[in-house]
Amino acid sequence: MFTEARKFKGATARDGSSYDRKAVVERFTEKWFNTTTRLWADAYVDAERADRAPALRANTRTTPFLASPDAAYPFYLEAASGEISIHHENNIAPCAQYVNLSLNTWLKGNLQVARDALDLWESDYSAYADVNNRFDNYWAIRGKIPHRQRDRLKITMNEADYQRCCDEWREGLLADADEIVPYYIDYQAPSNSRKGADGAPFPWRPEHMPPDWSYELLEGNMAYHFRLMDKWCDKYFTTEESPETIFLEVLWQWFDNGGRDVFLRLPMTVMPQHATGFALGHLHHGNPMRTGWPIDVEITDHSQRDGSRCNVLVETRISNLMKADYSETEYQAIRNDLQHCRDDTEWFTRPQGPVPPINVQRTDARVTQRRSKQWMTAGSQADVDAGDDLDDEVDPAELPDDFADIADDFAEDEAVL
Repeated sequence: MFTEARKFKGATARDGSSYDRKAVVERFTEKWFNTTTRLWADAYVDAERADRAPALRANTRTTPFLASPDAAYPFYLEAASGEISIHHENNIAPCAQYVNLSLNTWLKGNLQVARDALDLWESDYSAYADVNNRFDNYWAIRGKIPHRQRDRLKITMNEADYQRCCDEWREGLLADADEIVPYYIDYQAPSNSRKGADGAPFPWRPEHMPPDWSYELLEGNMAYHFRLMDKWCDKYFTTEESPETIFLEVLWQWFDNGGRDVFLRLPMTVMPQHATGFALGHLHHGNPMRTGWPIDVEITDHSQRDGSRCNVLVETRISNLMKADYSETEYQAIRNDLQHCRDDTEWFTRPQGPVPPINVQRTDARVTQRRSKQWMTAGSQADVDAGDDLDDEVDPAELPDDFADIADDFAEDEAVL
């Protein structure tokens, strides 16, 4: 559990005065460690976790249920000094490794929403209205704070503003229900685009369809995901796909799976940095990412799809991260464990009644960047192009086996496993 204890922060000051790291660990242990069972209480799920991994299974990182220290809120403000930190002792929560990975730098209440969605497994889309609204509120609230750790450490905020942030983070409701939340569409200019609002298909949550949706945006979004696949997900192989085959696979799986992912049965959105934003993951790890569609030929009929070739899974980001590269034999155990997500914790609580929808407006990526960096120190990276987040993507094989809140080290909106 404490292989990453070097990241822990205790009460300290801007002048760099030291603190007793041993005392920090002792206080943390006293709060969370059961000396009888020799296990750690999970802060988010009603369970206890071991901090020693069993023997590794072939081609997997370790057990998904290993105890892992997580940064509970996006950052912690020490009232006395005004110092911002991430892994402060008051902002560390032990949890299962799969939980730490799946929550990324998102707000922790997303886990409870994912758990509640399990109860809707056999339901039709209309039953997901409140689940979708809760995910959207968490996404809108999280978007007020930078996703990159180095940017969060440059925040300057007073205690009153911090408390207002904490209230939103815990309750999962925008303080201003009328706030217009800006968003953008991940886009890379395609080589041959058909411009215009011309009836382009939109196989995601219909209420998130931009009013100006077109083949230009569709093809640009698929070109963006093709670049991700080629640069990161499939980088150890020759990528034998195209933006067109990727879209055909997205569309095929949308029809095949009823518009939801197969792991948590969640509806998917095209919104960047959203827990249910769609991602292209591996169906089976260790093999090339391939759709079921041929390349370099004209595709005119669905019979041209070869399902045996397909090793791409279209799924939500939270499902993609929750599975990581664990053994497929662990998937049901993960879902069973998730069923025990807590109702109320220090960092999230169950809403009292239905959650209202949010108001969104499509805009430029730089607008969302300015919203997320509103509290950053003047002269910092507030105007950095959002496109350079692509350089922060990771491959699961390159993640260390021992980590603490590992998702803080890369841009969460690019994490695909």
